[in-house]
Amino acid sequence: MTTTSRYSQTMASVLARSGGRLGNPTNWNVLTKHRNSSTQAEPDLQSPKQQSCRNKMHAWQIHGFGGIDQLNLTDSERIPKLLRPNEVIVQMKFTSVNPIDTAMIGGYGSALLGFVRQAEEFVLKNAESEISSLEFPITLGRDFVGEIVECGTQVRHLQIGDVVCGAVPPFNKGTHSQYVAACANYVVKKPDSVEDWVAACIPYAGLTAWSALWAPFAAQVWPQTKVLVLGGSGGVGSIAVQMLRAWGSRVVSTCKTDAVPTLESFGLEAVLDYTSPDFARDVKLCGPYDVILNAAGLPGTPHMDSIKEWKLARDKDSDSSALLPPLCSGAPTMFLHVEDVGTPALGLNEVLIKTVAHSINPIDEKMLGGYGNSILSKFRSFPIILGRDFVGEVLKNGNGVSKVNVGDKVWGVVPSNKQGAFSTYIIVHQDQMTKKPEVLDAIEAACLPFAGLTAWSVLWSPSLGRNKSKVLVLGGSGGVGSIAVQMLQAWGCRVVTTCSTDAVTQLNCLGLHKVIDYKSNEYEQKVITNGPYDLIFNSAGIEGLPHEECLKKWSLAKYVTITHPIMKNADRFGLVLGMLKSLIEFVSANVYTLITKGAIVKWGMVTPSKEGMDALTLLANDGKIQPQIHKVFKFSEIPSAFNCQQEGHLRGKIVIQMDEDLLKTE
Repeated sequence: MTTTSRYSQTMASVLARSGGRLGNPTNWNVLTKHRNSSTQAEPDLQSPKQQSCRNKMHAWQIHGFGGIDQLNLTDSERIPKLLRPNEVIVQMKFTSVNPIDTAMIGGYGSALLGFVRQAEEFVLKNAESEISSLEFPITLGRDFVGEIVECGTQVRHLQIGDVVCGAVPPFNKGTHSQYVAACANYVVKKPDSVEDWVAACIPYAGLTAWSALWAPFAAQVWPQTKVLVLGGSGGVGSIAVQMLRAWGSRVVSTCKTDAVPTLESFGLEAVLDYTSPDFARDVKLCGPYDVILNAAGLPGTPHMDSIKEWKLARDKDSDSSALLPPLCSGAPTMFLHVEDVGTPALGLNEVLIKTVAHSINPIDEKMLGGYGNSILSKFRSFPIILGRDFVGEVLKNGNGVSKVNVGDKVWGVVPSNKQGAFSTYIIVHQDQMTKKPEVLDAIEAACLPFAGLTAWSVLWSPSLGRNKSKVLVLGGSGGVGSIAVQMLQAWGCRVVTTCSTDAVTQLNCLGLHKVIDYKSNEYEQKVITNGPYDLIFNSAGIEGLPHEECLKKWSLAKYVTITHPIMKNADRFGLVLGMLKSLIEFVSANVYTLITKGAIVKWGMVTPSKEGMDALTLLANDGKIQPQIHKVFKFSEIPSAFNCQQEGHLRGKIVIQMDEDLLKTE
């Protein structure tokens, strides 16, 4: 019997008289009401109403690391209270046991998780609080199904009485208790089509699978991708194989003999019994694989010899002009040239667009020098087309397109993993664009999509501005900054921004709370005097966390920067080590700001989305965002436009207008 199974049965036998409030276990690791004999006495559990009257509840906890014998049922754990406005209190119906629960009994992750718990406790109390070096007792459990009994003031999508499912992070109090406090962002209404006890199987294992596999461009990456899932009958693996099938992948999975019929019922391409003597041969015969997901917990990188290299095919069956950098080194603009490439074929939910205008973004300049190549090269090959945003006209719709019609004037963003927009014709998924605002012409509209989505993606929050939040924007005259200050002001924030001397007048015309010249002698003092700030947005590309000392203390203020090291670390140290280094830097920055001032750090990354494009369209049509244009170049003058971009100190965006002769070609 596995440790997880023994853990489930130990808990279940004592919970037999709890009325099912703490869950029902099955072979999916849900805690069930086993009514078999047990050597442990079964306490008389009180009802939730009786519990709440004395502000205490039952919870399974450990008071030290070791084996299952460390697990104890207490009746004196405090019922949690709302400590943040975006939290909910949930009365438990069902919960489940995950491998991380049994691992944590043995001390798994104790150093890091204990440190984060203490940092969070410190923030939620005050700077003078004395923190114990002990992290015990620990309540285990990560996912749940239950009923909401209390909601924070900022929770909008849930209400008292809703039956919900969700998960809590490992550093929070767990779910093996009668009540749990959870961030509303990790909680959703339980699907009506799923029984409560079944829903308890999904959250933590499902989020594990989703986090490992999902990307903003999953809809383009996974269809027809061949994936090997090791351990397809386990908690994570069983969800992963179904998730990949839903995304259109060709899935091969491994499992034990008795699980083969279950996995075959999911319609996988192949199910391989790992107890078979021909197992290793069968794995190779079914490959090679684009992706291997080790959901079985096997050490090392098993079956790496069956993975194939990424290759991208190109279709050259008609004429289309595009800007391509065939090399990524040296002086960037030396390698820009115009080349005839094929007009790609339309796929499901895709739209063919004839472009009329674009803009240059800092990421285009960086990508000329190889920025992000370690990651992006997995999805595309040379020659590369640059350009992220576009304005154009719909020429043709693929199957499934319902949001735009032929002839519509549209604008949008092309994801960084796809060939870019500096082309006469482009293929875009319908969710990555929307109809162009009627109040803007093509040149004006070309300034907004990528920079606007960057600002919206990292700043948008339903609560921002509700209490006249004070925000400091570093670099308010740049492409992203100029949109961010207008967006924040439209949301009701008091905006303070920094810029160079020659941009002060331009920003003052926007009616901001305060514009500070960073070249003035009193610059530092003015930044401090106008604070403290609920949010600081570094859109100026400055390394580090400048002015983080001006954040409002002990209020969970945020420092958001779009100058993060993810791509740079991946390029320098390789994909795996680079991601690990970025994770360490991110955690370190947050631990420091949490402990010293109760604030958090967020790295901003743009995600093409229809919701974001719709928000930009609404703001533009309402006149709340005015495009800031630095200079307009013709499509044939793009090398000169890049030189202008490299000179810096821009007052808005550099816009690219398609040449007249290219607009006339069909």
